[in-house]
Amino acid sequence: MHLKPNLFDLINQVKPQKDIDGMTDYNISALINKRSNPFFISSTGLAVMKILNETGIRLAGKKCALLNKGSRSVGIPLQCLLEANDVEVTRCDSNSDLESIIRESDIVIAALGKHNLIKGEWIKPGSVVIDLGTNFLEVNNKIRMVGDIPFQEVKFK
Repeated sequence: MHLKPNLFDLINQVKPQKDIDGMTDYNISALINKRSNPFFISSTGLAVMKILNETGIRLAGKKCALLNKGSRSVGIPLQCLLEANDVEVTRCDSNSDLESIIRESDIVIAALGKHNLIKGEWIKPGSVVIDLGTNFLEVNNKIRMVGDIPFQEVKFK
């Protein structure tokens, strides 16, 4: 009898010291528990933190809507990194009351992979919006990659 390996079993075959994506149990646990330092942290999480720091806004005390189911590559690392900077994080999925959560958020980070799930009118003026969503649509017989948030509706908020 041949059993199909679990994805996380495969990920954990990588030594934590060589896990450049920061997805092994050791690296995720170290990030979550803050008892030891992870060898690596998700590059997506670090990139988002770099973008936020480059905006010059003070992160402490801000509210963030993090639209992600809790993936090891985006949701979990971002929540930990944001909370380490005293940001109040509400992690949501498509079944959450997105409108009310987003309307109250100073930072909106979308990574659900669902185009137009979020309406531009929900975004509070002055909010920082980072769209990590990846969706492929056919437009005029061409495939176009778009995010989760309609860019034209939020670009001047």
